[in-house]
Amino acid sequence: MRVREAASTNSQVLGSLKLNDQVSVISTSNGWAQIQWGGKKAFVNMTYLTNNEPANTNTEPSKSNSTPVSSSVYVIKSGDTFTKVGQAIGVSASAIQALNPTVNPTKLQIGQTINIPATTVATPNRIIVAAQIGGIDPEGTFRFITPDGQTYGAKASGNLVNELFTHQGKA
Repeated sequence: MRVREAASTNSQVLGSLKLNDQVSVISTSNGWAQIQWGGKKAFVNMTYLTNNEPANTNTEPSKSNSTPVSSSVYVIKSGDTFTKVGQAIGVSASAIQALNPTVNPTKLQIGQTINIPATTVATPNRIIVAAQIGGIDPEGTFRFITPDGQTYGAKASGNLVNELFTHQGKA
């Protein structure tokens, strides 16, 4: 993910973050997160941030106790990739691959079962914003207004689009 000088895709790229790099978010606005980068403020697209710790992908028994990391079973649906499934549950694609060493991620089949880290299923990545949902279109683009009167735009997908329609106009 690119780290930018300003909250715009047209601004200068200062560097990049890798999967599971950790950053401290100072503030957010219009889909951008302000972070500290090399001692100065910088910006990253919030779409790719999660507030979860990276999952422990160790499937070997722990040295301190002899229990392996627990996992759950996930059934592959049309269009699924390790990356897409990982983003939905808040883990990296490499964490899923570590639990499925014999599965070729480029040859997933609908109905195929894979293992996913169990701890992430119970605690999905969720950011709660107290705001009123404004307009939303069928493609998932919507506006929301925060209690301080600020208006923001965002993009939703999947079941969240239906949920937004249900709560449109409510605080």
